[in-house]
Amino acid sequence: MSTNLVTNELKDQEVSFCYDVIMNKIILIGGAPGVGKSTLAKEIASARGANWISTDQIRTIMQKATKRDLKPELFVDANSSNDSGESVILEIKKAEAVWEGVAEFIKQNHPWEGCVIEGTAILPHLVASDFKDNPDILPIFLVQSEESIKNVIEQRSKDPWINTKTPEQKKKKAEQTILLNNIFKQEAIKNGYTVRELNGFTDAYDDIVTQATIF
Repeated sequence: MSTNLVTNELKDQEVSFCYDVIMNKIILIGGAPGVGKSTLAKEIASARGANWISTDQIRTIMQKATKRDLKPELFVDANSSNDSGESVILEIKKAEAVWEGVAEFIKQNHPWEGCVIEGTAILPHLVASDFKDNPDILPIFLVQSEESIKNVIEQRSKDPWINTKTPEQKKKKAEQTILLNNIFKQEAIKNGYTVRELNGFTDAYDDIVTQATIF
């Protein structure tokens, strides 16, 4: 997939480019759904005067550039399985497919001199395989306690656009998210990255924002 395709799609979405950032510095934020990646990305990007993008956006652009039968991993529905373990495996397969586009976007020239990228496709082993010890990239991996994950799912179930409504659906979603959360934690530690546990807007949250802002 061409990086120009990603760049042109972002232009079409009228993303304003901002160049008064620290050159070539990229912040990567990975974690399971609901751990606070988007909120953190927005705050860091604002503090740095930088742009931010989610791996979901990159996946959508990649899907437009291919066909389902050519790259089926990009179109995987992790919720198609009733087994939580299998759902997480599907989620990781999709993340690995999306990472190809994320890594290309980072490696190739693009209009952004620095940016924040967040999403579940920012998996520790993928970052380590392509950007281990890269001084211009700051990986941040977020996790939450099981109680916080369940609380987030319960709160989000009240949103009209969320399909997780019944007790059974919320239980399954919690199981999937906790499994993926544990994988992020284990893989981050295994690959030598610091794991940041966020259970609300605490001092730890402020510390991460400060660290990323001055990076």
